[in-house]
Amino acid sequence: MSNLKKIKEPKRARIGFYSAGLCTYWEQFEGLYNCLIGYNKFIEKKLSQWGEVYNFGMVDTEEKGRAAGEFFNKSNVDIVFSHTATYYTSACVLPIHQINKAPTVILNLQPTPEMAYESTGTDRWLAQCVGCSVPEISNAFNRAGIPFRVVNGLLGLYETPTFAKADEVTEKRPEAMKAWKEIEEWCVAASVQRTLKWSRFGLLGGYYSGMLDMYSDFTMLQAQTGMDVEILEMSDLDYYLKSVTEKEVQQKLQQIQDFF
Repeated sequence: MSNLKKIKEPKRARIGFYSAGLCTYWEQFEGLYNCLIGYNKFIEKKLSQWGEVYNFGMVDTEEKGRAAGEFFNKSNVDIVFSHTATYYTSACVLPIHQINKAPTVILNLQPTPEMAYESTGTDRWLAQCVGCSVPEISNAFNRAGIPFRVVNGLLGLYETPTFAKADEVTEKRPEAMKAWKEIEEWCVAASVQRTLKWSRFGLLGGYYSGMLDMYSDFTMLQAQTGMDVEILEMSDLDYYLKSVTEKEVQQKLQQIQDFF
C-alpha cells in the first residue's frame, strides 16, 4: 500500500536576515551602533509576520560575513534579506552569499525622507546613508555571479529613535507601504517554495495518447520544486477516501474557501 501522506498545512518560510555596517564606526560615533540595531530589530519583527526569522545581527567584518553564511546554511533558510544599515565595504557581506546560496534581497530602506540638515553631523548622517553601499555591493554580486534583487523605499518606523535628529515616523508614507508590500511578496514566494519542497503529489491514471501538453516529467517536477511525486492506483485512492473523516472534509473545504 502506498504511504502517501495527507495534505499538510502550508509551510512558513525560513527567513535569513542581517544588517550590514562597518566596525570602525562604532567607537568613533557613540550611539550609532545601538540605533542601527534598533532598525534591525524593527525589521526582524516585521519579517516575523511572514515566516521564521533567523537574524544574525550586524555583519561588520569579513569574518562575521563568513560566520553569517554558515549560520544561514545551518538554519536552512529559504531567502536572505540584507539590510543596508549604513555604509559598509562589500568585502564584509560578499562571503555570506558565496557560502549560502539562498535567494538574496537587499533592503535599501531609508529611515527618513529628508535629513535634518541644520543639526545632522557625521554620526546621524551615517545612520541615514543607507543607499550608498547598494551600488558597491551590486557590482560585487554581479562580478561574483550572485543573483539578487533590491527593495527601495522608506523604513516605515512607528516612532523616531532618540538618536535621530529628523522625524523618522514613516509607516503611513507610500514609499514605506510599497516597500513592505514587496518584501511581503518575497516572503510569501519563499513560503510557497518551502511548501512545495515538503509536498507530495499523487498522479492517478494516464493520459490519452498524443496529448503532449498533459504529460509530466516526474524527475523534472522534483528537481525544480522539491516535491515528491507518487503514482497512485485506484485502490490507493479508495483507501485514502475511506480514511478521511467528515470533520477533515469540512476543515479542508473551509481552508479552500478561506484561501480563495
